[in-house]
Amino acid sequence: MSEAFAWDLTGLKPEDAVEKAMASHAMQSKSARNSPCPTPLGGAIELDPTPPGEPQMATLAVSLMMGIKAGCMRPRNGNYWMWNHGSRLLYQFGFVICFGVSLATIRWPEWYNWDHMDWFAYTAWSIVAITELIFIVIRIVGRIDYVGKPGRYEATGINEWFGTLVTLESFGAQWQFVTVTTLNVIGSVLFLYGLLIVHMQMMLDPYNPDAVHTVFPAYRDTWTVLWTVAYSFVQLGLITAALVDPSRLGEREKLHSWSIELSAWRVILLGLVMPVIASGFAIYANVCCEGDWVLY
Repeated sequence: MSEAFAWDLTGLKPEDAVEKAMASHAMQSKSARNSPCPTPLGGAIELDPTPPGEPQMATLAVSLMMGIKAGCMRPRNGNYWMWNHGSRLLYQFGFVICFGVSLATIRWPEWYNWDHMDWFAYTAWSIVAITELIFIVIRIVGRIDYVGKPGRYEATGINEWFGTLVTLESFGAQWQFVTVTTLNVIGSVLFLYGLLIVHMQMMLDPYNPDAVHTVFPAYRDTWTVLWTVAYSFVQLGLITAALVDPSRLGEREKLHSWSIELSAWRVILLGLVMPVIASGFAIYANVCCEGDWVLY
């Protein structure tokens, strides 16, 4: 375990993504052999084809992301296109749900009630909030390196702007960076607010007469189930998108070591942690009640 692997991630291509880089550059690093520092389990990531010194050591999080990518979604698989486009569609569908809920609170402001939240609901929502913050950061890192540089991205019209909005293309002008980042932040805020409302309505006790309800008593149990279904679609979109994200690293024109690290943690939180948390919270919101659990 004292030997490392050097991965040149600048050569990633969308069709092959990570496994092509690993196949062509996963070799033993001579410089790491004599290193006095022990090599992490993840080996090393070499972001520069001709680095002046030793390659940067890959963390366990990055190695785990690479393992998820290699074991789950390989771009060369025949059904990869289905996962790629299907995960994007599910993510957009979940975003539309939360965006619609955010707008609906204008008509029903009583949906927002922080008293409905408990430790479990807050934990489930906070994990998504952290990953959404990471999502904003990694959509900025590496995409502003070519802004204002002559000879690149001379065409900075509406088509190029739309491309930077929906993909990970680099920004060609300062106004693209400002507008796209602003829209990303606004979209994430509305998404998180809508998801927060979903959590609150799932935790609304249908049998509490003091709670503010917007449906008739006979339909309150069904109301909770419908919110749970909406919550499931949102989480399914997040989880599937996170599992396919490692195969989309090749869409980025320029990679940075710490942006890959952030991507790895987003994949871990949404792809590994969130399925357990989301499933538990969906059950918890439908079958649990207030007070201590007592085993008879």
